[in-house]
Amino acid sequence: MRSVQLLQGSRPNTRCIVFQICGRDATGALPIADSSSPKTSRISYDEQRRTQIFLKDQIPTWFAVAGYVTIAAFSTTAVPHIFPELKWYYILVIYIFAPALAFCNAYGCGLTDWSLASTYGTLAIFVIGAWAGASHGGVPAGLAACGVMMNIVSTASDLSQDFKTGYLTLSSPRSMFVSQLIGTAMGCMISPCVFWLFFKAFKDLGTPGSQYPAPYATVFRNMAILGVEGFSSLPKYCLYLCYWFFGAAILINLIKDGLGKKRARFIPNPMAMDVPFYIGSYFAIDM
Repeated sequence: MRSVQLLQGSRPNTRCIVFQICGRDATGALPIADSSSPKTSRISYDEQRRTQIFLKDQIPTWFAVAGYVTIAAFSTTAVPHIFPELKWYYILVIYIFAPALAFCNAYGCGLTDWSLASTYGTLAIFVIGAWAGASHGGVPAGLAACGVMMNIVSTASDLSQDFKTGYLTLSSPRSMFVSQLIGTAMGCMISPCVFWLFFKAFKDLGTPGSQYPAPYATVFRNMAILGVEGFSSLPKYCLYLCYWFFGAAILINLIKDGLGKKRARFIPNPMAMDVPFYIGSYFAIDM
């Protein structure tokens, strides 16, 4: 009561200051007529700090594009000398379509924590193997193309996972990228040496029943042999099923994007649904 009397007996300027102080909200902003009160941000300080550090050291777009073009030019020139069956225009086509497939693999790996790089490599086996043909070394060309495609696609998913870890640990993405470059350069030197060591130490390397049978080599070689025969070697209606499921995935994504977030959460994600189709039910039995 005493404070009210003092307020009533005070000057107009004093009353204005008191009302302004009492009218402040939690954010420290003054209320404005015909305007809603400012809302507090739901993002925590840790998230804001992580985002600030992650965006501070961004890798320039021109550097990424220039690096990819440089590596593509080097691979187009060097790889045909290692694998003569893999022509330079095969590699050029791979590098043209690889960014789209790498994005799909990185996106799917972010959703499911599962990299399907081997699946995209299998796609390269069938396409390049059928393009080259059996009479022009389609089997080694398809296998070499599979290696090129898998390296591009798997690197994208691995790097996205590393960036996610760097975001959570407040690490600089530029420093992580430089570390990736150093590790990749070391791998280019160490991996061939390790393979050559095994190749010289074990004369039966890759032979079924030996100490190192390399079962995946047999699987991919059989797929390459199957791929050089073209679409005619596929099971009946296999290609039509691929077309239908591809169209269904595009349609589901369009419907999901058009419904909005409130109702789209009830529609399954096609990228996550396709993993069981690629892997097969045998994987659960093997585990």
